[in-house]
Amino acid sequence: MHIERQYRELEKIEEVRAYNISNINLFEQSPQYQKPIKIPFCNIIKYVQSDVNMLIPIEDGEDFIINRLGWNILQRGNAKLEKMLKVVN
Repeated sequence: MHIERQYRELEKIEEVRAYNISNINLFEQSPQYQKPIKIPFCNIIKYVQSDVNMLIPIEDGEDFIINRLGWNILQRGNAKLEKMLKVVN
């Protein structure tokens, strides 16, 4: 593997070029130090800025049902997310 570095004074950036490189040189497995925290879906959906269209396949993928889910729709319909997830599942 051959690496060339060039600093551009006007742009104030450093350009790095790598030649004769393989994916073995780039990717190494690193140990997992801690497990990711499970965040409840209710907390995630509050931060989605717009409503999400969900495509639910039916008839072996021949057709789809389109459901809209988002915090805006839940607030407009005065519905709780836990009840909506029970209906969908």
